[in-house]
Amino acid sequence: RSWCAAKGSCCTSPAQHSTRDATKGHALKHVCKTKGVKRTRVAAIGDYHNDLEMLQYAGVPAAVSNAIVEVKSVAEIVTERSNDEGGVGEFLELLIDARNDAE
Repeated sequence: RSWCAAKGSCCTSPAQHSTRDATKGHALKHVCKTKGVKRTRVAAIGDYHNDLEMLQYAGVPAAVSNAIVEVKSVAEIVTERSNDEGGVGEFLELLIDARNDAE
């Protein structure tokens, strides 16, 4: 049993407070709306099914090299390295280089 502060009660399972709207995609949309960030200004990277909605929302969707085919199919950028080999860092470097080139 664990204490669920948001509900002010005990719960026996984390699944009791899960909803199908609790996704990375919905979270990203919420943050963008709350902070006034246009989706075209958002970059995201993923590798698995749970990343698809987030990548479909992001203005710059990317996948690491070992991502599943479905994720690679929605990505505009696929890194040369996997998530275990620094693929996220590679993506960040690409974004920084692109920004520097634009200045």
